[in-house]
Amino acid sequence: MDDSVVIYGGSTVKVSASAGAYNAAGNAGITLYLNAVQVIDLVSGSGGGDDLSAYGFAVEDGYKHSGETDFAEKESDSTNGDDELEDF
Repeated sequence: MDDSVVIYGGSTVKVSASAGAYNAAGNAGITLYLNAVQVIDLVSGSGGGDDLSAYGFAVEDGYKHSGETDFAEKESDSTNGDDELEDF
């Protein structure tokens, strides 16, 4: 399949996955690792997936981000010398 093909919801696919259990630092669970996907019936679109009407969304006037942030200012204000908290 060509790398430019976009697979949309409604496509019929077969999926191969492997399950793996984990228990680390008190967190336990199961995760799935995707091995392969076979496309049986392709539903594709055009426009790079911008049409979300298949999910019940319509065009709305909404929030527009100005592109400006003040992250650096907030980070310097929030430092309290507590070394127990680490970024990850």
